[in-house]
Amino acid sequence: MTASLTKKTLVSSAFSSAAQVISKLLGLLSTLVVARVLTPDVFALAAILSITLYFVDVLGDVASETYILQKKRVSFLDIQSAWTLNLAIKICCCLLLACLAPFAARFFEQPSLTTPLQVATLVLPLKALCSVYFLKLKRHLKYGLLTLATFAERVVATVLLVSSALLFESVWAFVVADIGGAFTLMVISYALSQQRPVLTLANVAEQWAFSKWLIGKQIAGYLRSQLDTLLVAKFFSPTITGHYYMARDVAMLPGRFLLGPAIEPLIASFRNEKLKRQALLEKVALSYCVALLIASPIAIFVAYFADVVVLTLLGPQWDTAAEYLPSLIFLFFYWVILQVTEQGLIARGKVSFLFYFDVFSLLVIASALLTSLAVQTDILLLIEVRIAAGFFLTGSAMGVLFSNQWKVLYGVMINLMAFFAISLFSAEVAFKLGGMLGIAWAPLKLLVVGLVFGATYLPCMLLYVIKLSHKDYRGPLIFIFQEAWTTLSAFRR
Repeated sequence: MTASLTKKTLVSSAFSSAAQVISKLLGLLSTLVVARVLTPDVFALAAILSITLYFVDVLGDVASETYILQKKRVSFLDIQSAWTLNLAIKICCCLLLACLAPFAARFFEQPSLTTPLQVATLVLPLKALCSVYFLKLKRHLKYGLLTLATFAERVVATVLLVSSALLFESVWAFVVADIGGAFTLMVISYALSQQRPVLTLANVAEQWAFSKWLIGKQIAGYLRSQLDTLLVAKFFSPTITGHYYMARDVAMLPGRFLLGPAIEPLIASFRNEKLKRQALLEKVALSYCVALLIASPIAIFVAYFADVVVLTLLGPQWDTAAEYLPSLIFLFFYWVILQVTEQGLIARGKVSFLFYFDVFSLLVIASALLTSLAVQTDILLLIEVRIAAGFFLTGSAMGVLFSNQWKVLYGVMINLMAFFAISLFSAEVAFKLGGMLGIAWAPLKLLVVGLVFGATYLPCMLLYVIKLSHKDYRGPLIFIFQEAWTTLSAFRR
């Protein structure tokens, strides 16, 4: 790779990361504002609408962008064929979902959702209509204009969501925001492009040969990730569904905003070690440790202070969501591990295994959740079963990745235990001090316990790292436990 290409890649990566951060921050801001305006029942409808709409979107995703970006040489017909195929399928998906919307609404026992769902299907062709110019920019690593376009789209969507929520106080706020954002991006794409797309299917056969396996993996992966929300929407009341949907969204915020960007550079380094298994697994182990170093304190802190987090972010009407969050936060925890594991398996060339793993995961999660519902219709039990299934499947994938290389994985497990011990100790100190101070205002309490937690976690972690530098895996763990117990005992006295 030449120096100029390396520089272009780094700049493009920075712009791409900036676009993701901007998009997610604006999405978070709008969600936090709207959560104080709309009721949990409305969010339940939004959850059903989102799951249904984006399942159909995944169903019709022929991986046109992936196909064009990975191809070494791309002709004019390649790009136009990919654009045409994507548009044709998304139009078909739009018409199909519009026809099936009444049945979907009846399945979830929400007849009022029929019309919003039919109108929301316009998002699919609007996104597909975006000019091929954006695809060319991505291929040539020119992300500057894409970042600005994404920013403009998210600003429009955020303004529309907040204003529509204040105006309608219904699920229509989400429909208007989605359509408005998609339409804005389409208009911007043609305003920037000097070339209009051409309808052609000349090179579709080649793309289909590339995409057909990815479609199955995407469908299985999406269903696996959203099946719990789907079943909650079906078997529980709209109020419970709304609280569950929002608690799950809050639980996944650290993954989308912090852990995803943090581990992305580490994951990118995997591709350089495809032929050296030992070196690859060491890089995967390093990525685990970095991810767990951040994920462990976040998961423990949120589990301890879920009520304060929910009250600060969402307001008092979401008190039930605070009951679900201590368990749901571990969705985020194992999701982080699974992301690193899957990328490691891809680097080892086990792409076909991942397809079968997604299908197997879907069957395991579906069986576990349906069995839980058959035994007892209890939302907390359902959450616990979902978390347990996720950890089991993640552990299974890790076992395949590190087969016959258990020594590397052993070091990761020791570090994980240490991170959890330090996090639990820090949370206990913050919990006790927060109770002693008796702070009533949730934002101030969250700030204080967060500072105490951080001021406890960081020095303990520094001590652990110092001990770890001596290459003693058991020593630092025992040392941390001893110090934590001594300090906590003195603190309680």
